[in-house]
Amino acid sequence: MSEWYSRLVGDTAEFALRISLSSDPDARPSESEATSSWGSLEIWARGRCLTRSRHADGAYRDDVQWFLLPLLEWWAENLPYLANEETFPLAVSRDDVRHAADWIDASEDPLVGLTESEEDDWFERRSDYKCRHGLRFGALDAALPMLLVRRLGSFIELSWDNGSWGTSRRGLEFTEVEGSCLVSASRFSKTAATAIVETCRVLEERGAVDAKRVRAKLENTRPRWKLLLPPQLRSAVGAIKSIRERIEEAQPPRGLLAVHTPETLALRGLRGASPALLERVAAVASPEPGSWPRLLEELRTPSLPTSRAPWQQGYEAATRVRDTLGWSDEPVETQVGDLHRWLTDNVGVATAEVDFGNQLDLLTVGIENTTPKILGGTHKRGSAMASASGLGHLLMDMEPVSFEGPTEHWPTAARARAFAAMLLMPEDGVRSVLRQEGGATAEGVRSVMKKYNTSALSTTWHLRNLGIIGDHRRAELLQQVVA
Repeated sequence: MSEWYSRLVGDTAEFALRISLSSDPDARPSESEATSSWGSLEIWARGRCLTRSRHADGAYRDDVQWFLLPLLEWWAENLPYLANEETFPLAVSRDDVRHAADWIDASEDPLVGLTESEEDDWFERRSDYKCRHGLRFGALDAALPMLLVRRLGSFIELSWDNGSWGTSRRGLEFTEVEGSCLVSASRFSKTAATAIVETCRVLEERGAVDAKRVRAKLENTRPRWKLLLPPQLRSAVGAIKSIRERIEEAQPPRGLLAVHTPETLALRGLRGASPALLERVAAVASPEPGSWPRLLEELRTPSLPTSRAPWQQGYEAATRVRDTLGWSDEPVETQVGDLHRWLTDNVGVATAEVDFGNQLDLLTVGIENTTPKILGGTHKRGSAMASASGLGHLLMDMEPVSFEGPTEHWPTAARARAFAAMLLMPEDGVRSVLRQEGGATAEGVRSVMKKYNTSALSTTWHLRNLGIIGDHRRAELLQQVVA
């Protein structure tokens, strides 16, 4: 096999594609364009080769070999969706879906109670999503990893599950079994578009493949900002002139990547809403003139959330904040009084309760050189946990707008809620209370709840995440405490 072209586009430490072209090893007659495009593909993200595989003979390969034209066509056709489509098309019952590969597994069975036609619609929408976002569906006869790609704020989420979804090739196993990572959306879109267009140009120059139609799908494209929003909201948002104009003003005249605005970052958290609620959410998400408080600037440590045990990041950040502020293990009320009022009067955060219906629990807006906001749903009225979770988002999130609710990004929201739990229930204080009560008993949990004014749900989850109790014991204690 003779390789006649190879190029690495991008940075393997962030995102990169290596595409190589070579002669067909089986010397098939070149009666079709596909058989004239034999080559290989490598995908790199955050220093990991997502196409690396181990074969039956024990050899390892970083690339996947196959006819590349069908894959190039799939990339060109679906790149606007990979780069911009963010929300999942269906709601699932699991509340800890970490990434798109998780969602594919969680949506395999439709919700209970659907009619036959609703189930048919469920499977059709799920299948359409897989075909748009799953690399494997670009060439079903090739041995490709089960890799899902979707937009997530300013980033692209790549997630994979090669354990649940094996290959059809005997003895071939991908070394990256299950996981996810986030890469820059800008770098992803530029890298992918450059690699596709350049490879098509080379194939055309070779004379065996007419790839103009593939390049044409990417050239002279315009940003499709509606893909940033849930499908059920796109028409409604587009019909509200004041919102539409603010979003369109932020978009570049040409290009693949749509630009998120504060409005789209907030509206993506809604599942369906009246025009009045859309306008309300867009209005509160818009930045207000002001400045970023000095204390928040000193405490802020933004980072990407991990998809596994994100609460550890939240715990570490909350411990740093408590240490920096010099707080003891006593309740927050004894340190600063009412947390909600302290954030407003002493820190400089705008706090308010907003009627989000059942769509959002919490919305935070932390845009540079403007007044930061923590906006809780009215059903969270006066909740110190909501205020503390909002503070966690402002200090840890890399996105300027974050939300909690049914369509939240679980690792981001779980990290902020863990921050809140540790801020309100410091570990040493919790362990001291439990020792006095003879351990993690129902009475011990009630004593922790009473001292720190926290709910049974947040307290038992906190004990579980601290390693004091396990999942089964957490369920038992929760049942006993709320009985």
